[in-house]
Amino acid sequence: MIELEAWIGAQYSAGLSRTDARPFRRGLGRPRAGEREKGEWQCTSRHSLDILEVVTNMPRTTILLAVPFLLLVACGHQTTHGDGPTSSLQRSAGPPTFYLDVLSGIALPMTHPSVSVGASADLSGSGWAADDQNKAPAGGVDIAIDGQPFRTQYGAERPDVAAHFNLPAYTKTGFQFLIPGGTFSAGNHKLTVRVISSDGKTYRESDPLTLVIQ
Repeated sequence: MIELEAWIGAQYSAGLSRTDARPFRRGLGRPRAGEREKGEWQCTSRHSLDILEVVTNMPRTTILLAVPFLLLVACGHQTTHGDGPTSSLQRSAGPPTFYLDVLSGIALPMTHPSVSVGASADLSGSGWAADDQNKAPAGGVDIAIDGQPFRTQYGAERPDVAAHFNLPAYTKTGFQFLIPGGTFSAGNHKLTVRVISSDGKTYRESDPLTLVIQ
């Protein structure tokens, strides 16, 4: 159990965006499922087990006995629509304070040069974001694909983030999203994360990640 928890802590360790030089040292960044809403769930515990079994390279029985709460890793995303509020907001200079924990089953995706997703597969992910300037939760988070913003579900519980920063205000800073398969054409796309200021007036945008739709 200890070895598996240590591995998960290392693999899902949260940090700021890759433009920020301050890394995180401890086990933050474990994806949170958020609150269940009827008709919105898109995956199952068995699907989560499949992902954990592949990612950890450990037997399924070990995963079940050691950390059953990690069955939530890939679940809980609400369908995301391309109506993100950042389309009408002004962009501010500087990198946002955020971390994308998982993108379609890929841990720590912003550390990869690219992430590939099947054309018919859903694009899903989770992470956390905050308004670092005001030491407050963000006003929301959009995932932008080729400049088109998709609104995420923001406000999931992230006590790990609050504890790391010693800021109780950061407790509800988690976000998650699911964009249905078939939304994007095959080929290379640019994915960015837009973090809205706590007053809802501006946003900051991350460096782009290459998203390959196959």
